[in-house]
Amino acid sequence: MKNRDNNDTSDIRRNQLREAAYRLISRYGYGGVSIRDIAKEAGMSTGLVHYYFNNKEELLLSILSLMNLKLKERTVKALAKTTGPREKLERFIQLAFGQAYREREYYHVVVDFWSMASRNERMRKANARLLKSYIDVCSGILREGIDSGDFLELDIDYTATVILSLIQGVIIRHIVEKKAFNYEEYSSRVLGQIMAYIVKK
Repeated sequence: MKNRDNNDTSDIRRNQLREAAYRLISRYGYGGVSIRDIAKEAGMSTGLVHYYFNNKEELLLSILSLMNLKLKERTVKALAKTTGPREKLERFIQLAFGQAYREREYYHVVVDFWSMASRNERMRKANARLLKSYIDVCSGILREGIDSGDFLELDIDYTATVILSLIQGVIIRHIVEKKAFNYEEYSSRVLGQIMAYIVKK
């Protein structure tokens, strides 16, 4: 019983630290946040931060892992309520665009993490896993649609990559130039163009 209580407490504190770091990085960027800042935000000592995470990079990688898990859980749950590959693809695209509304901080953090991928091999691999989660779900839907005859015969990996590139490109511009265009309108237009390109007439 004691071990379970200790494990539960450790999990709670780790999550508190991840959430505190996530909030701060979304506001100030990875380079603008220290272990001391994270400890203060979480209401803990710096010693406790180091007890649960060896350094800031390990904490950051843990955040990426948690983001990846939450992304998978949310997507699987949403897609379970759909019927057929066409509806699944529409819902997947809507979810991806909706992320910028639901969790604006998410993309602030992700863009910051992307910038580190070229300089840090562990960060590159963690970012690759996060991107692969999107690609795998999208590829699975495309394969289902091709097998059922609903979608045109397409290069699945290429098409999934293009879909994700379109979505993320619009989201990044929206974050950088919020008033440059109507985000909802552009999201809807991109969705329509993707479906027109993929679905059999």
